[in-house]
Amino acid sequence: MVAKELLEELKSIRRNFDWKYDGQSKKIRAKLKSQPNGIQFDPIGAVCYSKTGVVFDERNWFSAAEQIGLSHIDAGDLTAAANNVAYNPNHEYTDNLRRQMIDDVLLHQEIAASPFETTHAILGYVSMLFGKQSKPDMTTSRVG
Repeated sequence: MVAKELLEELKSIRRNFDWKYDGQSKKIRAKLKSQPNGIQFDPIGAVCYSKTGVVFDERNWFSAAEQIGLSHIDAGDLTAAANNVAYNPNHEYTDNLRRQMIDDVLLHQEIAASPFETTHAILGYVSMLFGKQSKPDMTTSRVG
């Protein structure tokens, strides 16, 4: 199995799970709808359970990948995408995999901070450090 096939499987099983973003890094995780207080799955573990009935929790994604014959390289890329790993040398590919996962399981799209929001947050923090209030005209967006 390769990444594309896992994504197709993920799409076909999505309705059996409640999908969400988990934690500050917004990991893609799910619980079975029939067991809302049960184990939390990563995408590979969810596909593995659906195909084989074997349960691997989110920490055992590598074993789940082996169980379904997912290549080790694809398993690593898919896990990096699901876990929203920021410092990845192949980030464009994993970003694309993440967007596909989000679409396949019908999660709401993530909203990235705009450069203006980031600049505003930094200016506010620096102003707070030095006891000065930011000026309103510096923090408003002007449309010209």
